[in-house]
Amino acid sequence: MRAGFRHWSLGFALLRAGVWLIAAPVFAQDQDERIATGVAHAHVQALADAALDILRREDVSLNERETTFRDLLRGGFNLEAIGNLALARNRLNATPTELEEYHRLFADFVLARYSMLLGGYAGENFAILDARESGSRDVAVLSEIERPGGDTIRAVWRVRGYDGTPKIIDVQVENISMVIAQRDEFNAVIQRGGFEALLESLRAQMELLPAEAPS
Repeated sequence: MRAGFRHWSLGFALLRAGVWLIAAPVFAQDQDERIATGVAHAHVQALADAALDILRREDVSLNERETTFRDLLRGGFNLEAIGNLALARNRLNATPTELEEYHRLFADFVLARYSMLLGGYAGENFAILDARESGSRDVAVLSEIERPGGDTIRAVWRVRGYDGTPKIIDVQVENISMVIAQRDEFNAVIQRGGFEALLESLRAQMELLPAEAPS
């Protein structure tokens, strides 16, 4: 595994798979709503506990752990909302067919890219410091990830309710938002070659990712 991946390990395994403080709208099919701060706190804590349990397992194969981890991310994050936030206004220039392929590729990209980080677990501890309302619909959950012998990483998780179910829609690690970083990258690709260029880029990355096994 590359050194940069090892540096983040648990942080990216949870965080960049899918908080925050973003004013851009989320386009989702389900009814979105604010949930109680306690519900958001419990949701992030449960995800962290489950992820740590997966990362610590040595009695099952890496492929089995990756499958379990992907299921965990798919259930805890709203990948469609994250994909739309990353796309921003560029979604208005895409056809329905292009958007359908984009969301499929984006979800696969996120799940594949960050499930690979299972091999980088290095004994991190996760603690939630606070949960407070953010904006008109969200709850921001502040957390710390302590790495043995390393710096403590602070992360903020933005949680929103969809039909009463809490979902993570963005993560900010050390003031760097996953959504904003991905949005800037996608916008640059689209500006250079149009929406099809973004799809081609995601397809190419999906072909490369499975070949990069953790070490």
